[in-house]
Amino acid sequence: MVKKQLTTTLLLPLLALAATSCVAPEKEATVLYVTVPAINVSAVDTHLDAIVTCDAKWTVTLDDESWARIESTEANSQGGIFRMVFGSNASEDSRRVGLVTKSGEKVFSLVITQGGASSFFSPRKITISGAESGFTRFTTPSAWSAEVTEGKDWLTLKTTSGSAGIVNLECVPADANENVGARTANIKVHIGDIAFDVPVTQGQKDVIYLEPGTNIDMPYEGGEFSVLTKSNVNYSIACSDRWVQHATTKALNEATEQFTVDRNPGADTRVASIAFRAEGILTTITVTQEGHDPILDIYTPTLSGIFGYSCEFGQDYWNQSLSRTSATGEYSYTFMSSKFLSVYEIAGIDTTAEVGDTFDIKVIRQEKAQRGTERSLTVTVVGADDSLMWLRASENTWLIIEKQQ
Repeated sequence: MVKKQLTTTLLLPLLALAATSCVAPEKEATVLYVTVPAINVSAVDTHLDAIVTCDAKWTVTLDDESWARIESTEANSQGGIFRMVFGSNASEDSRRVGLVTKSGEKVFSLVITQGGASSFFSPRKITISGAESGFTRFTTPSAWSAEVTEGKDWLTLKTTSGSAGIVNLECVPADANENVGARTANIKVHIGDIAFDVPVTQGQKDVIYLEPGTNIDMPYEGGEFSVLTKSNVNYSIACSDRWVQHATTKALNEATEQFTVDRNPGADTRVASIAFRAEGILTTITVTQEGHDPILDIYTPTLSGIFGYSCEFGQDYWNQSLSRTSATGEYSYTFMSSKFLSVYEIAGIDTTAEVGDTFDIKVIRQEKAQRGTERSLTVTVVGADDSLMWLRASENTWLIIEKQQ
């Protein structure tokens, strides 16, 4: 009995030693390679599946787990697979993570880059010219939708939603931008749990703005006027007639253009135009100058310049009536004409009228064999000072009013 027990006790250490000696060392890999669909993923991608080719055990790690992680690994005799997961990148800039796979002494490294909004949209910002549509292009792995969040008063979207794939997003302006300066809008694009802002800018069309407008009225004496211009192009100026002159020939951006107008020697109204030209642009101003009847060239205390005559009262073929005083004593009057006549009474004179005003008067006069004839005349004030008024009744008939002091 004692002999048998000794044999068993000696056998157990020998079996343990045999078991330890039979454990094979880990196999050293002869190949290690990792295949991924792409090392650059888009801002809306959320995972990446990798295939590992290796004939031994392997491990995989990330050098930055702040925005990505290894979700699962599955090994087999040929290597295996693993999945890297991450969230959408809502920032403008791309981000990178190092992917390190090891097997014994062998190491296989990759850098995975996830783009941001700046690389997701092409172009990132939409610029519209004139009234033409603007576009941006992006590729999405899932359904999408879009809306105009700023600038709804002038911008709309042709399509507001769609499925996965390549998207050409078109925005349509209501009209060309007539404002001074660009106008802006914003489009928000939704993909899954992320939303991107896409800025839109519509530049001002090439313009030349003119103030005070496109019509200038000038008196017959001529004179000067100014035009304020606001433009985003170089322009030149051309006057259609020589009686309008421009002081300078070229300006840029905001400027005040000065013009002079000659005296109109005729009785007829005349019209000229001023052209502001740039490449593809023509803006004009119309200048209208009133005419001047020579009869209005009157200088107190004589009538001067009437058909080339300088006429003193009672001389040079002009005849005048006796001076009369109004019933109220407010004024006296003398009737002047190229005919022989006498005036007995005048009613309806407006002594407050100004040059250019017209009103009706009644005249009781003697002319040839007729006595006490009452006639109505429409007169125009053609001259005035503190004591005298010149009224024109017809081509050869004037009334001179002298106010009593």
